[in-house]
Amino acid sequence: MKKVLFVWSLFYCSFMLNAQSVYNEIDVNNKMQNILEFENKNATELYNLVKLWIADTYVNANEVIDADIVNKKIVVNGIAPNAIRLTKNVNTDLFYKTTFDFKDNRIRVTYSNLEYTSYHYPYTTYVFKKDGSERTNSQAKLVKESTNVYLHIEIYSLKMYIEKSIENENW
Repeated sequence: MKKVLFVWSLFYCSFMLNAQSVYNEIDVNNKMQNILEFENKNATELYNLVKLWIADTYVNANEVIDADIVNKKIVVNGIAPNAIRLTKNVNTDLFYKTTFDFKDNRIRVTYSNLEYTSYHYPYTTYVFKKDGSERTNSQAKLVKESTNVYLHIEIYSLKMYIEKSIENENW
C-alpha cells in the first residue's frame, strides 16, 4: 500500500508541475473548458480516438455516452466516486458532464453540470453560492482544488492516450 501511495504521489507531483499552467480551471459558471491540439489529425480521426479512450476509461461506455453526433460531438455523463475532498477526512462523489467537440487538429473538452454528492444528498453549492459568486471558505477551496486536479488528470489522460495512439500508428 505504501508503494502505491508513493507512486501515486510521484505521479501527482509530476502532473501538477506539467499541468498547472496548461489547463483552465473551473469558472464562475461551474464549467471548465480546454482545447487540445494535435497536428495532422482530422476531426474524424480525433473522434475515433476519443471513442476508444472512452471505451478504455469508463466501465461501460454505452451507459455513459449521452449524445453521439458522428465526427462532431460526444457528450458523456461521468461519475468519480470518492474523488473530491470535502474535508480533510471525507471525500465525496463528483457527477459531471463532459462534452467533446471536434474540428481538424483540435478537440474542445468542456466539463459542466458539476455536482457533488455526499451521504446521498446532492450539493452543487460547495464552490459557488446561488448568486454565482465564489465561496471563500476552506471547504470550498478544498473542493475546487481537488475538482480541478481530478479533471486536469482526466484531460491529461485523454491527451496522453491520443498522443500514444498517434505514436503507435505505424506498428
